[in-house]
Amino acid sequence: MPVKRVKTGLVRFTFVHLAEPYAYNDAPNPKYSVSILIDKSDHKTLETIKDNYNEAKQEGIEKFGQLFANKATPLKRKPGTINGILVDCDEDERYMDNTDYKGKYMMTAKAVTAPDVCILSKGVVMKLQPEQIKEEVYSGCYGKITFNFYPYSRTGTGIACGLSNVIKKKDGDFMGGRVSGLTDFADEVEEDDDDDLF
Repeated sequence: MPVKRVKTGLVRFTFVHLAEPYAYNDAPNPKYSVSILIDKSDHKTLETIKDNYNEAKQEGIEKFGQLFANKATPLKRKPGTINGILVDCDEDERYMDNTDYKGKYMMTAKAVTAPDVCILSKGVVMKLQPEQIKEEVYSGCYGKITFNFYPYSRTGTGIACGLSNVIKKKDGDFMGGRVSGLTDFADEVEEDDDDDLF
């Protein structure tokens, strides 16, 4: 029985490629993808990930045999390796000195077909078009994703994280050094309107 699709709690998005597919390291098959930063205190989301990983591992054993258990992608990536679903950002030298990643796990979900990317507007969930996605959904904003783990045994053996759909819930500071204009000009509302030149 296929592993069910599940939803995260509120996470922060990074490495966002949702408007069009992207090929990491010039791989031959570009995919839609997003990496999510999960607070280590978000036990509910982490437990959901663990449970669904275990379901996918069991499905792999049933499909491909008992040896799959030893070959399956580990849930947690060991520092210095590239194999594993959850990256502990406090242990990975690429992220450990970056305050945006402190106290977080990172997980990447990918899809061959475009996921629905939504936003909550005036109490209604609305689907964004590709051009809107580029404007609205970026590294640093917050939202939720639905995903599922699945076992594979074709080009290698392991467990992958499939991206289903995405919803942006709120803005945040851009990651990578860029700061939101809303942050830069938050104090402007306190200034006198007489300062306007136009």
